[in-house]
Amino acid sequence: FIGRREKHKGLPLLLSAYQGLESLGKLLIVGPDEKIDSVSPDIADLGEVDEDTKQHLLSCCSLLCVPSNNESFGIVYVEAMSHGKPVVALDISPVNEIIENGRTGILVPPKDTESLHQAIQELLTNEILRKEMGKAARHSFENRYSIEKIIGRYKQLYSTEAFAASQP
Repeated sequence: FIGRREKHKGLPLLLSAYQGLESLGKLLIVGPDEKIDSVSPDIADLGEVDEDTKQHLLSCCSLLCVPSNNESFGIVYVEAMSHGKPVVALDISPVNEIIENGRTGILVPPKDTESLHQAIQELLTNEILRKEMGKAARHSFENRYSIEKIIGRYKQLYSTEAFAASQP
């Protein structure tokens, strides 16, 4: 989990869904605001970290799960994809425009703790699926969000007649 501790980011939902998964992996929580007190040795709250540490953690993790129920874009999902990591998230807009359900990650219904639990468990226990989704996530990142693609889109936008006509 990477994000602020605001309720809509879904950390409480993730903590509930994580119950019973402890033997499958360690849950790392990263982000600003008050750290949680965990009774489980399989949950580590690192608090706020610098950008290099965040990128290192994304490169080493098995998956990213941020079950936010309200996003304006969701850059953290794209960051995980840039590292070839599958994402587990809620099926809300615009997240479902970034994550392709069943291809680059798994999207679950909002407020559905059991579906979130099952999605995380499926990716943690199925290495082949996790790696396939990770490859697809990286490919999607390269084709949609890489610097080259974004610059190309801006160049295309600025060269359109509609844009030129709107300028004084």
